[in-house]
Amino acid sequence: MAENNNNISDASQKAIDEARVTACDHGHSKVDPIHLAHVLFQREDSIGAKVCLRASCDVYLARQSIQKALLKKPAYPEIPGEASLSSNFSLWLEYAAKLCKANDDVLLAPNLLLIALFEDREAKVALKGVLKEKTVKETLIQICKASTTVFPVVKDKLAALEKYGIDMRKLAEEGKLDPVIGRDEEIRRLIQILARRTKSNPVLVGEPGTGKTSVVDGFARRLVDGDVPETIKNIALRTLDMGALVAGTTYRGDFEERLRLVLEEVKEAEGRIVLFVDEVHLILGAGRCSGSMDAANLLKPMLAKGELKMIGATTLQEYRNYIEKDSAFERRFQKVIVDEPSVRDAVSMLRGLVDKYETHHAIHITDSAVIAAAKLSDRYINYRFNPDKSIDLIDEAGARKRTILDSRPERIDQLERQILQLKIEATALERQKKTPPARKLSHIEDQMVKLMKELEPLNEKWKADRRRAEELKTVKEKLAALEFKAASAERHGDYNEAADLKYGAIPATQKQLNKIETENKARKAESCNYDKDVTEQDITEVISRWTGIPVPKCLGQKSAGKTELSKALFSELYDGYERHLVRIDMSEYSESHSVARLIGSPPGYIGHDEGGQLTESVRRKPYTVVLFDEIGKAHPRVLTVLLQIMDEGHLTDSKGRKVDFRNTIVNLTSNVGSQHMLKSHAKKKEARAQVMLEAQKTFTPELLNRLSCMVIFNALGTNQLEKIVHKAIQNVHKRLLSKGIILVLEPDGARMILAESYDPKYGARPVERYIESTVVTTLSRMLIQEEISPGCVVHVEAAVCTEDSDGLSDEDDASVVPLSEKAPLHYRVETNAVTSDDLPIEDIDSWELDHFKATSGNDVKILSRRRLYVEICTEWQNFNVLSMSLYVDWRNIQMYVIYV
Repeated sequence: MAENNNNISDASQKAIDEARVTACDHGHSKVDPIHLAHVLFQREDSIGAKVCLRASCDVYLARQSIQKALLKKPAYPEIPGEASLSSNFSLWLEYAAKLCKANDDVLLAPNLLLIALFEDREAKVALKGVLKEKTVKETLIQICKASTTVFPVVKDKLAALEKYGIDMRKLAEEGKLDPVIGRDEEIRRLIQILARRTKSNPVLVGEPGTGKTSVVDGFARRLVDGDVPETIKNIALRTLDMGALVAGTTYRGDFEERLRLVLEEVKEAEGRIVLFVDEVHLILGAGRCSGSMDAANLLKPMLAKGELKMIGATTLQEYRNYIEKDSAFERRFQKVIVDEPSVRDAVSMLRGLVDKYETHHAIHITDSAVIAAAKLSDRYINYRFNPDKSIDLIDEAGARKRTILDSRPERIDQLERQILQLKIEATALERQKKTPPARKLSHIEDQMVKLMKELEPLNEKWKADRRRAEELKTVKEKLAALEFKAASAERHGDYNEAADLKYGAIPATQKQLNKIETENKARKAESCNYDKDVTEQDITEVISRWTGIPVPKCLGQKSAGKTELSKALFSELYDGYERHLVRIDMSEYSESHSVARLIGSPPGYIGHDEGGQLTESVRRKPYTVVLFDEIGKAHPRVLTVLLQIMDEGHLTDSKGRKVDFRNTIVNLTSNVGSQHMLKSHAKKKEARAQVMLEAQKTFTPELLNRLSCMVIFNALGTNQLEKIVHKAIQNVHKRLLSKGIILVLEPDGARMILAESYDPKYGARPVERYIESTVVTTLSRMLIQEEISPGCVVHVEAAVCTEDSDGLSDEDDASVVPLSEKAPLHYRVETNAVTSDDLPIEDIDSWELDHFKATSGNDVKILSRRRLYVEICTEWQNFNVLSMSLYVDWRNIQMYVIYV
């Protein structure tokens, strides 16, 4: 530390001390004025940077010139201690002291050090072409007019932009901005608008996630690289945070004062500062209170005169809702449309960013994963836009892979829990009052030793995996830092350092990286954890359960199963989750104006902000089964809404938003022509032809022409009806199972239920009503009267044995011959047939089987208490069943079968 001269201000002494550090960093043993020049121009709040800003000079060019001068000086690898002041610096400092005395100043301030730099030959050459001594003196005089002290004035003047904005050019110089791939056309258009004399204010308009901010990032990188016209080469690019401007403005006038300080600073720069305002529509109305103006009205005069250059960014919807309504504000901006990139362009963008995410997550992202992210996101994530959604997929998959790699392997967790359990057991045995059983303790210790032998190598492998992952991440970060340093050196003209890095440090680090990756691949088989590659499979796991958009239509008699088909379809596609089914009852849309309920009310009407019942459901959950039930009862105007869905795969709601239906399955049901299917003696072809004629009379050709297919449901036959009965009984059985009771439907009982309930005119719905009113009521009474209790098996059968039904058709006959006109159902109860411990705790698994032999004496094995798994070890026999649930009477090892 040099001796602190009493005539030197604290700020000047601090600058001299920093010059010593600068000299040491560059390998110089002596401090010269050029080192102090580096300090006076380096930071944004330095006096040199502020003078450049006030004088509309390029501070970045000044920094580059000073850096080149420093690199020309001979450097030493190691400097013992700290750098000392050179004789040249001491003579120069004496001149600065004389200058201070001539100006009648008490202390030698940084402004005088800046003026004195022009007396040093080396510093003068470096600043030539950037700043002149006359310009510096005039600028400092302008600053001093407002106050007798330079630094407080400048600090107050320049505090606004530093407080409410970020220097994007500095971020680009430091390599903190992500690389921008593509968007060359948008960046060129942005530069072209900024180069205009008036109305040089571009506004980037596009959907959320299309890369509007990235366009500005790309422009900042071009400014640093000098790849811009001379007219805008020396500008400063700063963000303006409207939220920070408004935050904390308690009293009226606070916001206007803050914004005034920012605008004054921009105005004094004389066009050398460009402000970037993200979400520029927030300017309209910002800071407005009773009787005051908002930010837009404060900006309009400067925008009109060309005193303020601003880049805005907003979405199409906000631009339409806010900016277009203020024509005076809109005409001061030039619109630049940022469209969503194609899949090919999105792949290119991802390839340029993948290194950043590989370094961050310390993983490897395969090229197939990059391509899959772009393609699958474009196909399935329709409510967002590329490249944002593709980048999110890559980031999400990388974070998921990193979490798996950092987590303790499952086998290690299991072993540690087992060892802990054995330790607790051994401790409990040792605390017994009686002498602990030595044999049991010895057995526990043997088990612990065995588990520890298995655990230790697994722990070592896992720790080795983590060490290699950290080493890989460190080397990747080092390589990225070297590449940035080489680019920076080349940009500043330090070709010696750039050559050393490009042909020395970077190849060596790359070789080290390749070696580590090769070793990781070789040790992949020995790793106790998952591999470190993000593949296409990882992307598809992030995007799961997608489907296409077939558009079938179901025609048939009442209660033939058209609606149930749609429910079964969504149950199979979406694992039975009812939230994926959108059911629209078209009988509620019999009026022409009810179409507003589907797509939303027009502007000005009640309910416009709520959206439509159909469009909002599909917009929030694009992967659904949409069921339009009983479309024949809807108004014809309502049906015209379906044309756009089935033809183009999308629907526009009342707010102008396009809702994507490409990933939905649309079902339409109708009872048109069902009377023709009820004729038992009618031929199939004739009945179908008559149904088609009825459909053509009822529905318009435009609607019928857009259907993928038309499915005509035949009348239900005996086999189908019996399965419906068993399905309804199965639902009752599940309710009884929670009470420890098993319900078994015998074949004659099923036929009796059909005989008592089925009517061809009404379909299968009366069967379910009969079971609910008769079977469920009887079982409820038996429960209340304690005729059945946990452990019972209830057999539902016909009270009177009946003859076999040879008159029932298996497929086409829609009628059922009653077995007995008045024969009631009989409920045979087996008490204590099973115990509650033998019953599954939660539910019973179901299997879809084509063939199964239901006999006693089957070999049964319990694999889990939570779910009942059964292995059948007997021969298969032709026994057609849709699916069945299996229940076991452990007393007799006999299998009870209930058909679904």
